[in-house]
Amino acid sequence: MEIISEIKEEIKKGKAIYGFRKCLKYLKLNDPKLVIIAKNIPENMKNDIFSAVEDKKKIIQVNMNSIELGVSLGKPFPISVIVVKK
Repeated sequence: MEIISEIKEEIKKGKAIYGFRKCLKYLKLNDPKLVIIAKNIPENMKNDIFSAVEDKKKIIQVNMNSIELGVSLGKPFPISVIVVKK
């Protein structure tokens, strides 16, 4: 997927963070460039993300569960949320 390769580049540059708590903390303080969420993110986490982001167009739900998203980024753990910083 094209978006996965772009996210990998942003992680290498230090412009992307992952993990629900870190992402939510960032979203409450800053405006993100993009927010990527897994398709199986729990509803309460999804609601927290949506309430923290002003521009809902910046949120993209990928057609992968959190395990697939983590593996596609080369991580040995599930990833539910990724925030790309401005």
